Amino acid sequence: MSELHDLHDDVRQTVRDLADTVHRAADRDDGGVTIHPEPSLLAQLREAVETGSENGKAGGRSSTRSPADLAALALLQQAERDAAAMHVQALAQDTVTPEERIRAVAGIVGRWTDPRAVATMLEQLRALKRAIRGLLDPQRHITVAAACPECGTRMVWRHQDGENVQTPALSMEHDRGCVCLHCGETWSTPQHLESLRRTIEYAERRDPPARVRSGAEGAAGPVESVDVSPDEE
Repeated sequence: MSELHDLHDDVRQTVRDLADTVHRAADRDDGGVTIHPEPSLLAQLREAVETGSENGKAGGRSSTRSPADLAALALLQQAERDAAAMHVQALAQDTVTPEERIRAVAGIVGRWTDPRAVATMLEQLRALKRAIRGLLDPQRHITVAAACPECGTRMVWRHQDGENVQTPALSMEHDRGCVCLHCGETWSTPQHLESLRRTIEYAERRDPPARVRSGAEGAAGPVESVDVSPDEE
Protein backbone atom coordinates (compact mmCIF):
# COMPACT_ATOMS: atom_id res chain seq x y z
CA MET A 1 0.00 0.00 0.00
CA SER A 2 2.90 2.37 0.65
CA GLU A 3 3.96 2.11 -2.99
CA LEU A 4 0.44 2.98 -4.17
CA HIS A 5 0.28 5.86 -1.71
CA ASP A 6 3.58 7.22 -3.02
CA LEU A 7 2.35 6.93 -6.60
CA HIS A 8 -0.82 8.85 -5.76
CA ASP A 9 1.27 11.57 -4.12
CA ASP A 10 3.48 11.79 -7.19
CA VAL A 11 0.43 12.10 -9.45
CA ARG A 12 -1.00 14.94 -7.36
CA GLN A 13 2.33 16.77 -7.25
CA THR A 14 2.88 16.43 -10.99
CA VAL A 15 -0.63 17.73 -11.67
CA ARG A 16 0.01 20.71 -9.40
CA ASP A 17 3.20 21.50 -11.31
CA LEU A 18 1.38 21.29 -14.62
CA ALA A 19 -1.89 23.02 -13.77
CA ASP A 20 -1.70 25.05 -10.54
CA THR A 21 -0.15 28.38 -9.67
CA VAL A 22 2.41 27.99 -6.88
CA HIS A 23 3.68 30.63 -4.49
CA ARG A 24 7.38 30.70 -3.76
CA ALA A 25 9.11 32.60 -0.98
CA ALA A 26 12.13 34.80 -1.70
CA ASP A 27 14.34 36.35 0.98
CA ARG A 28 14.76 40.11 0.85
CA ASP A 29 17.90 42.03 1.74
CA ASP A 30 16.14 43.51 4.76
CA GLY A 31 15.56 40.05 6.15
CA GLY A 32 11.92 39.88 5.15
CA VAL A 33 10.28 37.40 2.83
CA THR A 34 8.41 38.12 -0.39
CA ILE A 35 5.92 35.65 -1.85
CA HIS A 36 6.01 35.43 -5.63
CA PRO A 37 3.25 33.63 -7.58
CA GLU A 38 4.61 31.31 -10.22
CA PRO A 39 2.23 30.27 -13.02
CA SER A 40 1.79 26.60 -13.80
CA LEU A 41 3.89 25.01 -16.52
CA LEU A 42 0.91 24.90 -18.88
CA ALA A 43 0.15 28.56 -18.19
CA GLN A 44 3.77 29.46 -18.90
CA LEU A 45 3.65 27.47 -22.14
CA ARG A 46 0.44 29.22 -23.19
CA GLU A 47 1.99 32.60 -22.38
CA ALA A 48 5.03 31.73 -24.50
CA VAL A 49 2.76 30.92 -27.44
CA GLU A 50 0.81 34.16 -27.02
CA THR A 51 4.03 36.19 -26.73
CA GLY A 52 5.39 34.61 -29.89
CA SER A 53 2.16 35.43 -31.69
CA GLU A 54 2.30 39.08 -30.59
CA ASN A 55 5.94 39.36 -31.63
CA GLY A 56 5.07 38.00 -35.06
CA LYS A 57 2.30 40.56 -35.49
CA ALA A 58 4.58 43.41 -34.41
CA GLY A 59 7.15 42.42 -37.02
CA GLY A 60 4.79 43.10 -39.92
CA ARG A 61 3.24 40.88 -42.55
CA SER A 62 6.55 39.41 -43.64
CA SER A 63 7.43 38.28 -40.13
CA THR A 64 7.20 34.62 -39.26
CA ARG A 65 7.34 32.77 -35.97
CA SER A 66 10.76 31.76 -34.76
CA PRO A 67 11.57 28.04 -34.42
CA ALA A 68 11.18 28.41 -30.65
CA ASP A 69 7.71 29.94 -31.08
CA LEU A 70 6.66 27.16 -33.44
CA ALA A 71 7.97 24.55 -31.02
CA ALA A 72 5.96 26.13 -28.19
CA LEU A 73 2.80 26.15 -30.30
CA ALA A 74 3.28 22.52 -31.32
CA LEU A 75 3.89 21.48 -27.72
CA LEU A 76 0.76 23.32 -26.51
CA GLN A 77 -1.36 21.60 -29.16
CA GLN A 78 0.13 18.24 -28.17
CA ALA A 79 -0.56 19.00 -24.50
CA GLU A 80 -4.21 19.68 -25.32
CA ARG A 81 -4.49 16.35 -27.16
CA ASP A 82 -2.69 14.45 -24.40
CA ALA A 83 -4.86 16.04 -21.70
CA ALA A 84 -8.03 15.05 -23.57
CA ALA A 85 -6.77 11.49 -24.03
CA MET A 86 -5.78 11.17 -20.35
CA HIS A 87 -9.17 12.55 -19.32
CA VAL A 88 -11.02 9.94 -21.38
CA GLN A 89 -8.74 7.15 -20.13
CA ALA A 90 -9.25 8.19 -16.50
CA LEU A 91 -13.02 8.38 -16.90
CA ALA A 92 -13.15 4.97 -18.58
CA GLN A 93 -11.35 3.32 -15.66
CA ASP A 94 -13.11 5.26 -12.92
CA THR A 95 -15.56 3.29 -10.77
CA VAL A 96 -18.54 5.60 -11.14
CA THR A 97 -22.13 4.82 -12.05
CA PRO A 98 -23.71 5.52 -15.44
CA GLU A 99 -25.86 8.15 -13.71
CA GLU A 100 -22.76 10.04 -12.58
CA ARG A 101 -21.23 9.83 -16.04
CA ILE A 102 -24.42 11.13 -17.70
CA ARG A 103 -24.67 14.03 -15.25
CA ALA A 104 -21.06 14.87 -16.06
CA VAL A 105 -21.91 14.77 -19.77
CA ALA A 106 -24.68 17.33 -19.22
CA GLY A 107 -22.24 19.67 -17.48
CA ILE A 108 -19.66 19.35 -20.25
CA VAL A 109 -22.14 19.72 -23.10
CA GLY A 110 -23.54 22.82 -21.40
CA ARG A 111 -20.25 24.56 -22.21
CA TRP A 112 -20.25 23.63 -25.90
CA THR A 113 -21.00 26.29 -28.51
CA ASP A 114 -21.47 24.08 -31.59
CA PRO A 115 -25.21 23.35 -32.05
CA ARG A 116 -24.47 20.30 -34.22
CA ALA A 117 -22.28 18.73 -31.53
CA VAL A 118 -24.96 19.39 -28.89
CA ALA A 119 -27.66 17.90 -31.14
CA THR A 120 -25.54 14.78 -31.73
CA MET A 121 -25.07 14.23 -28.00
CA LEU A 122 -28.77 14.87 -27.39
CA GLU A 123 -29.73 12.17 -29.89
CA GLN A 124 -27.37 9.69 -28.20
CA LEU A 125 -28.97 10.42 -24.83
CA ARG A 126 -32.46 10.11 -26.28
CA ALA A 127 -31.57 6.82 -27.96
CA LEU A 128 -30.47 5.39 -24.60
CA LYS A 129 -33.65 6.69 -23.00
CA ARG A 130 -35.82 5.09 -25.68
CA ALA A 131 -33.99 1.78 -25.38
CA ILE A 132 -34.47 1.60 -21.61
CA ARG A 133 -38.10 2.68 -21.75
CA GLY A 134 -38.79 0.22 -24.54
CA LEU A 135 -37.44 -2.63 -22.41
CA LEU A 136 -39.06 -1.65 -19.11
CA ASP A 137 -42.37 -0.40 -20.46
CA PRO A 138 -42.98 -1.90 -23.92
CA GLN A 139 -45.83 -0.20 -25.71
CA ARG A 140 -47.88 -1.18 -28.71
CA HIS A 141 -46.08 -0.32 -31.92
CA ILE A 142 -48.52 1.94 -33.76
CA THR A 143 -48.20 2.31 -37.50
CA VAL A 144 -50.04 4.45 -40.05
CA ALA A 145 -51.18 2.64 -43.19
CA ALA A 146 -50.42 5.53 -45.53
CA ALA A 147 -47.51 6.30 -47.81
CA CYS A 148 -44.80 8.60 -46.49
CA PRO A 149 -45.40 12.08 -47.98
CA GLU A 150 -41.64 12.57 -48.34
CA CYS A 151 -40.40 9.38 -50.00
CA GLY A 152 -43.66 7.71 -51.04
CA THR A 153 -42.81 4.45 -49.25
CA ARG A 154 -45.82 2.62 -47.81
CA MET A 155 -44.36 -0.61 -46.40
CA VAL A 156 -40.97 -1.59 -44.98
CA TRP A 157 -39.39 -4.74 -43.57
CA ARG A 158 -38.29 -4.69 -39.93
CA HIS A 159 -36.90 -7.26 -37.49
CA GLN A 160 -39.46 -8.07 -34.83
CA ASP A 161 -39.74 -10.92 -32.33
CA GLY A 162 -36.92 -12.81 -34.00
CA GLU A 163 -38.22 -12.57 -37.56
CA ASN A 164 -38.55 -10.09 -40.41
CA VAL A 165 -42.06 -8.71 -40.80
CA GLN A 166 -43.52 -6.17 -43.20
CA THR A 167 -45.12 -3.13 -41.59
CA PRO A 168 -46.25 0.33 -42.70
CA ALA A 169 -43.42 2.80 -43.09
CA LEU A 170 -45.06 5.48 -40.95
CA SER A 171 -44.62 4.70 -37.27
CA MET A 172 -46.07 6.59 -34.30
CA GLU A 173 -43.56 6.77 -31.42
CA HIS A 174 -44.59 8.28 -28.11
CA ASP A 175 -41.49 10.45 -27.68
CA ARG A 176 -40.69 11.32 -31.30
CA GLY A 177 -44.01 11.77 -33.04
CA CYS A 178 -44.52 10.11 -36.42
CA VAL A 179 -41.41 8.71 -38.11
CA CYS A 180 -40.87 7.20 -41.55
CA LEU A 181 -38.92 4.00 -41.06
CA HIS A 182 -37.62 4.20 -44.63
CA CYS A 183 -36.32 7.76 -45.11
CA GLY A 184 -36.20 8.90 -41.48
CA GLU A 185 -38.46 11.94 -41.94
CA THR A 186 -40.05 12.93 -38.62
CA TRP A 187 -43.23 14.84 -37.77
CA SER A 188 -42.76 15.80 -34.13
CA THR A 189 -44.40 19.19 -33.57
CA PRO A 190 -48.16 19.79 -33.42
CA GLN A 191 -47.92 21.77 -36.67
CA HIS A 192 -46.11 18.96 -38.45
CA LEU A 193 -48.56 16.34 -37.19
CA GLU A 194 -51.47 18.48 -38.37
CA SER A 195 -49.88 18.75 -41.81
CA LEU A 196 -49.44 14.97 -41.88
CA ARG A 197 -53.06 14.48 -40.86
CA ARG A 198 -54.26 16.63 -43.76
CA THR A 199 -52.03 14.70 -46.15
CA ILE A 200 -53.45 11.38 -44.95
CA GLU A 201 -57.03 12.69 -45.22
CA TYR A 202 -56.33 13.65 -48.81
CA ALA A 203 -54.93 10.16 -49.46
CA GLU A 204 -58.06 8.59 -47.93
CA ARG A 205 -60.17 10.13 -50.68
CA ARG A 206 -58.21 8.11 -53.24
CA ASP A 207 -57.23 4.98 -51.28
CA PRO A 208 -58.67 2.90 -48.43
CA PRO A 209 -58.64 4.70 -45.06
CA ALA A 210 -55.36 4.77 -43.16
CA ARG A 211 -55.29 2.33 -40.27
CA VAL A 212 -53.13 1.51 -37.30
CA ARG A 213 -52.10 -1.89 -36.12
CA SER A 214 -49.94 -3.40 -33.44
CA GLY A 215 -46.62 -4.60 -34.81
CA ALA A 216 -46.99 -7.71 -32.68
CA GLU A 217 -50.21 -8.57 -34.52
CA GLY A 218 -48.48 -8.72 -37.91
CA ALA A 219 -49.82 -7.66 -41.27
CA ALA A 220 -52.93 -9.81 -40.95
CA GLY A 221 -53.91 -8.73 -37.43
CA PRO A 222 -56.91 -6.59 -36.40
CA VAL A 223 -56.83 -2.90 -37.26
CA GLU A 224 -58.36 0.25 -35.85
CA SER A 225 -58.66 3.90 -36.92
CA VAL A 226 -55.59 6.09 -36.75
CA ASP A 227 -55.40 9.60 -35.35
CA VAL A 228 -52.25 11.61 -35.94
CA SER A 229 -53.71 14.87 -34.69
CA PRO A 230 -51.48 16.72 -32.21
CA ASP A 231 -52.33 16.07 -28.57
CA GLU A 232 -54.29 18.82 -26.85
CA GLU A 233 -52.82 20.04 -23.60
